[in-house]
Amino acid sequence: MASRRRFWVALVAWLPAGPLLAAGLALENASVMRASGGASIEVRLRCPYRYVDHDPAAPARRVRITLAPLGDCAANLAGGGSLREASRPPGREMASLQELEFVARGDAEGFLTLSFSQPATVQVRQRGDLRSLVVQVTAAPGRAAAVPAEAPPAAAAATPRGRLSDEQRARAEQRARAAMQPRQAQSRAPRYAINLESSLRPSDGHRPLPPDLLAGHVVYTTTAVIKGKTWHRLRLGFFAGERDAEAALSRLRSLYPRAWVTRVSDAERAQADARAIGAAQPDNGPVATTPGAAAATVPARSAEELGQMMDEARAAMVAGEYPRAIQLYTAVLEQPENQYSRDALEFLGLARERNGQSAHAVAEYRHYLELYPEAEGAARVRQRLAGLTALTPPVARTAFREPSRRRGADWEVYGGLSQYYRRDDTQFAGQERVTAQSSILSDADVSVRRRGERTLFSSRATFGHLYDLIGGDDGPGNRTRIYYLYADLQDEVTGLGLRLGRQSLRTSGVLGRFDGALLSWQWRANTRFNLTVGYPVDSSEDGLNTNRQFTGLSVDLSNLLERFDLNLFYNVQQAYDIEDRQALGGELRYYDSHRSLVANLDYDVGFGELNSLMALGNWTFDNRWSINALIDQRKSPFLMSSNALIGQPVGSLDELLLGLTEDEVRALAADRTGEVFSATIGLSLPLFERFQLNADLTMNDFTGTPASGGVPAVPDSGSEYFYSLNLIGTSLLKEGDSSIVGLRYADGSQTTTTSLYFDTRYPLTRSLRINPRLRLAFRDFLADGGSEFSASPALRLLYRFARHYTLELETGGEWVSGDNESNSYFIFAGYRADF
Repeated sequence: MASRRRFWVALVAWLPAGPLLAAGLALENASVMRASGGASIEVRLRCPYRYVDHDPAAPARRVRITLAPLGDCAANLAGGGSLREASRPPGREMASLQELEFVARGDAEGFLTLSFSQPATVQVRQRGDLRSLVVQVTAAPGRAAAVPAEAPPAAAAATPRGRLSDEQRARAEQRARAAMQPRQAQSRAPRYAINLESSLRPSDGHRPLPPDLLAGHVVYTTTAVIKGKTWHRLRLGFFAGERDAEAALSRLRSLYPRAWVTRVSDAERAQADARAIGAAQPDNGPVATTPGAAAATVPARSAEELGQMMDEARAAMVAGEYPRAIQLYTAVLEQPENQYSRDALEFLGLARERNGQSAHAVAEYRHYLELYPEAEGAARVRQRLAGLTALTPPVARTAFREPSRRRGADWEVYGGLSQYYRRDDTQFAGQERVTAQSSILSDADVSVRRRGERTLFSSRATFGHLYDLIGGDDGPGNRTRIYYLYADLQDEVTGLGLRLGRQSLRTSGVLGRFDGALLSWQWRANTRFNLTVGYPVDSSEDGLNTNRQFTGLSVDLSNLLERFDLNLFYNVQQAYDIEDRQALGGELRYYDSHRSLVANLDYDVGFGELNSLMALGNWTFDNRWSINALIDQRKSPFLMSSNALIGQPVGSLDELLLGLTEDEVRALAADRTGEVFSATIGLSLPLFERFQLNADLTMNDFTGTPASGGVPAVPDSGSEYFYSLNLIGTSLLKEGDSSIVGLRYADGSQTTTTSLYFDTRYPLTRSLRINPRLRLAFRDFLADGGSEFSASPALRLLYRFARHYTLELETGGEWVSGDNESNSYFIFAGYRADF
């Protein structure tokens, strides 16, 4: 009985009864980027979870991803603790994402909920570190995609200058009818356009644009008088919001480097179709010619004729007759895609470069890399492009430039502030009530980003502060944490990138947070080299510690055989001037529309031991049934020389080496390192339209450590088995509600536990949500036959207002009956502001 009492006292002192909420505590990072057909959301979690499934499969405004906790996450939450964090990542408009929220409670599954502004379909992939998820988002059929789809290699046929195609005429008629609607309808019409270029000369056409950007949009001209001069502006309209226009603009940078987004008037919108123009002829500006772009207006030529034209063009290049070569290569590119198109586009860029048309050449080279990134000539084209962009100032252009203007959209500042009060109280039978925590948690997460013509700058600062209201020796004391503090610069022309400061990485042999630098080089579209140097950070409360340092080299290879991604790394770490870790390994990822497989390996060369070996697979069938499996064997903690300090009365390896040799220190480190084996198999299947059933079986086995160096042995845990079954229902009473009923059985070497839990999230209004939950558990102690029963109810209220502000109140408790009666409660209340 005494041993059980000590178990509960330690558990209460170590585990928080209330929710853990702090910037970066649950979510390390979330980012959104463009992807073919939509957008990609990458979410990095603080500790490992296994992806189980997501629901619903049909397009929806709210999608929930089910995750099973692993390793430290499962242990930290085993006593009823909870973990929760919300994020509004930058660029979320590209995915129509409003917010993502991660919630994990007790020993049950975790849930990552994504809220969209319009129905969307998602696909979820998991990376090998088991902390990263990649969510591919596509808009529901019949709706505009969150991000314009990538253009196919061949653009639409060009129309003669000054004339409208049938499609343009139809759009004009449609807009004319829309103009007759009441003014209230006009005020809701798309208000943004992209100013492609400005010139003192009238524009006679535009460069070939991706067909999907032309669909539903119009290219037109307008004029503006600035300082007595009339500027002729070429524009692409119209877009519902500034973010939509910015997303489209990013795809046009190679053709129109000086383009910018602007808000237009009703008068300009009404006149746009009357001023619509078609594509320009090839020699009217620095045009990136698209193979096959003018096939509809140019007589077809045979392969033999095209071959003769290529021979004539090469002869013209040798003779220095570059205008003639430009004419011939352009004529080849006006034909439908053919065997000469790729070479013609490369040599057209070269001909323009030698003819002194640098801006033309840059446009052709960039377009070549868009169409043929993996071609044999891609490396040559990149070198020429880099030379031109490095030697030619961005302002050197053949066309006149409009007077410069400041654009506030260049700089983006976003993040959030939060402040919460938290109190945890516990009382055991016959003892006084103990306040484990009474504190104010303050967190700030601020990111800054600026996209230039060739560079992308970003920075992030994430801080947390715990103000202890208990005081004295009874409280944890005031604490300040620095989760992230870094600056990042990416050069899109050379492919070089540098991130400097406190950051986190769980690939390439890096084991988490560190203070240092990450230098990367995107050599080719599918090849990136990385150099990482820095000092490991054990806790976000720690400052810079130079006693340990590491250097890592890695290479990322993507889209191998159109199915595989591969990462290979070598990492060396020193601690107090002795080798702490020398590891090599890698990660292999395979994905297709139904299956995924991720495997990684970390082998320590110095110790001659396998640090980790993991394989994770998921197979989804056409009927939406899915099977997932995980096999994971790893050292715990990872094998390093500094593990020798565990249990020792000294604080550094220098002190330990005063009485021991380096070999003896490494032997102690090996003794302090255990080994964990884990295997899981799970099944997920949809039931009817609104339900989903998840079931899984997990086996864990911890191999203990021997006694040595004055540190007692840690016994083997023996095999432990966990069985879980849960039923998830969505939109049962009201659109957007969700309910979970789960059953879990844990069969360990010291205890067996059966638990039943209920969790419901119900939207009372659009702004107010209520979340009641209940967990019932029955535990048997195998050593002495004792038992106990516990009930843990909780209630959470969430109120959102003015789009960026959230008020939250959560309270709950736990009542335990049996040999060790106790009761506890927690209160968690505060606010969060996003900007």
